[in-house]
Amino acid sequence: MATFSSGILAAMMVSAPVGNSIVKDLRLKSEKKPAGSINTVRYIYNTQGWRGFYIGLSPLMLREAIYTWAVFSGKGSFQKRFGWNDAQASIAAGSIATLFSQPIDTLATHMQNRVPRRSMWDCIKMMYAEDSIGRFYRRFYFRW
Repeated sequence: MATFSSGILAAMMVSAPVGNSIVKDLRLKSEKKPAGSINTVRYIYNTQGWRGFYIGLSPLMLREAIYTWAVFSGKGSFQKRFGWNDAQASIAAGSIATLFSQPIDTLATHMQNRVPRRSMWDCIKMMYAEDSIGRFYRRFYFRW
């Protein structure tokens, strides 16, 4: 349970604010507006307030919780069950964690990039209508 909770905390403290800042920074650069860390933080705060840093928080918390749980519990399980060393168990656990967290990460990125903000369920329906389940695993090989 601690690994699951630590994933939720990591999403709230790091993943959401940093991820949204990166997305906005890239958007500002593409629009030829002043970018950089300070300008991006100012832009987000002035246009959307503190909520702007936490767009897509629900799927990010879910992704981080699943990923940390799968990595930490999976590594120990692989070591006990198969007698693998740290490297083998870590690679296997990380691969499985990525397989489960990729669709949620794609959803979070989609929610952060959309200009008209929608709910998580609306984004899931829209993404599924675009390309079925394959939409959630698009560019999977980049994360693996």
